[in-house]
Amino acid sequence: MVAQLLGLRLSLLANALRRSPLGLAGLAIVVVYGIALLALALGGFALLRELPVDTAAAIATTAGALFTAAIFVLPLLVSGNDQFDPRRFVLFGLEPAALARGILLSSVLSLPVLGFIVIGIAHTVTFARDGVAGLFGVVALPALVATLALFGRLGISVGAALHSVLVARGVVRVITLVVLALIVPVLLRIADFDWARQGGELVAQIAEVLGWTPFGAAWAVGPLASEGDWWGALLRLLVTFVWVAVLFGCWSFAVERMLRAPALAGRREHHSSIGLFGLFGRGAAWAIAARSLTYWVRDPRYLTAIVVVPLIPLLMAVPLLIAGVPVDFIALLPVPVVALFIGWSVHNDVALDHSAVWLHLVADTRGFDDRVGRAVPPIIIGVPAVTLASLLCAGVYGDAAILPPMLGVGFAILGASIGVSSVASAALPYPTALPGESPFQQPSGGGGAVRQAVSFFATLLLAGPVFALAVASQVLGGQYVWLTLWCGVGLGLLCLVLGLHLGGKIFDRRGPELLAAALRG
Repeated sequence: MVAQLLGLRLSLLANALRRSPLGLAGLAIVVVYGIALLALALGGFALLRELPVDTAAAIATTAGALFTAAIFVLPLLVSGNDQFDPRRFVLFGLEPAALARGILLSSVLSLPVLGFIVIGIAHTVTFARDGVAGLFGVVALPALVATLALFGRLGISVGAALHSVLVARGVVRVITLVVLALIVPVLLRIADFDWARQGGELVAQIAEVLGWTPFGAAWAVGPLASEGDWWGALLRLLVTFVWVAVLFGCWSFAVERMLRAPALAGRREHHSSIGLFGLFGRGAAWAIAARSLTYWVRDPRYLTAIVVVPLIPLLMAVPLLIAGVPVDFIALLPVPVVALFIGWSVHNDVALDHSAVWLHLVADTRGFDDRVGRAVPPIIIGVPAVTLASLLCAGVYGDAAILPPMLGVGFAILGASIGVSSVASAALPYPTALPGESPFQQPSGGGGAVRQAVSFFATLLLAGPVFALAVASQVLGGQYVWLTLWCGVGLGLLCLVLGLHLGGKIFDRRGPELLAAALRG
């Protein structure tokens, strides 16, 4: 099988040259770019040869570990066409273990692995400063190349599997956007660091930790041997082989699961219950609550919102920390942000239903029951989330007196945002992604941005008095601490009840228009 896969790999390499002139030009650009990066890496190893051994060892181990991590992470974020995806061989009845070995060994003829071999040789030569160090480097070289190849195969295969699932693809895109947003502040912080005085010690500490991980163990063998730490190099070599075995086990397991996946798609599932509908009481409001909560669990458009909510405070906190903003101030941000976005996530709930709104209309469902049922999921998720976030942020803040005002602000914003959303989804629906589509495929036009801004700032305006009380509680203390909590809970409940009633009346009055607006999505 390995010989056949090697022949297939050679055929694919040969067919890559049988492209149109434009395709060949693109291929040439990619190859030239890869050669340039390889030359840059070789130049870096040449510079390491001129540095003291300990400095070169720390830099090589850290950079090598980051390079290995990038080989694994990048395919997870960017989907591509993998010609050796194990799922392409599902119809041939091959043994998963044999296929895993064959794909891995045949990858030796791929351009990335050939580049890995060149980099591994350069790394070995750089730290072969005596015979023993050279021997360690030669023994570790196959393990280094195997580590890079296994991480590459795992990243490509897992990434392909993730991008084939709509929910996972949405989550990956959200994480990608967060990573891209954090790159600039992180780079600014790195540039501002005093590398001349503290850089060497920091890199050495990082290298010591990374040298025990699967990303950096293989890179640390040669440097340790060149420093004269032979026992340390031997121990790190054994750790490297253990990690290679673990990675190969993960790769074999991934191949087996991917070969089984198509068979699982046709399996019949027997359900002995009616799911969440059996947990709620009778009546239209409870039925809509069960149906809405089922959407929140299964629909990628709602799941993406759930994933985004905890990431937004992180996205705000990291740049502020890098900019030197005090931690006490940053600890005040997550609770109102989490409460706001959980409640605001249903501001266009009717449009997300698409044609399912028709069932509510023909069943003569009261608008109030519809609004109450749709408000249940954000309440069930929001109340524990606000409570937990308040406890965590109060611990970070370091003063228990901040907890009541923090809870008050959080519950006020949560209730206000759900109340405003109950009105907005009936009064201001706009086109959105259809059921089954990616949540990132938002239709253009329809005034969505304006309507989002209206519901967003209306929530902040209604919660404004509680913000003022929270500020007063920190400035004046005393009774304002607990007053903020009870006023926040009361204002949140008031906004919630009024929003449900007003939104219900609008739903009763605009039923046909809402169905037409939802179908336009």
